[in-house]
Amino acid sequence: MDKTCKFWDMKSGVNTITLAAHESVIADMAATENGQILATCGWDKLIYLWDITTGMYRSHGPKALDKIHEGCISCVDFSSDGKILVFHSSTTSICLITMITECLLTRKYSNVPGFEVTIKTPHSSVTDS
Repeated sequence: MDKTCKFWDMKSGVNTITLAAHESVIADMAATENGQILATCGWDKLIYLWDITTGMYRSHGPKALDKIHEGCISCVDFSSDGKILVFHSSTTSICLITMITECLLTRKYSNVPGFEVTIKTPHSSVTDS
């Protein structure tokens, strides 16, 4: 299994971009609806945020979200407006992170009993109950 995320030109079949930062297998990835930020998560318990449109990751690397969760992170997704990142891990808890400007992050919920997250696409929001 690969530890990278690759972009391919569909016409030529050529790999155009390879993103490498994870120390273990990438389990999932998601992009904001506007295509500006890509989030990757994996067995290394990390989430990386890649600023795809500006290419800042080339000189500064991706923004690493570490120590935000215990266990391997199995899935990640953004709300339709790109303001909330939700992820789930092997510890079976769900976390929401509020996105602030320039990939600064604030933890919003974690391990809340009875907390339920629903993500509907397209054009819906994350809800709690």
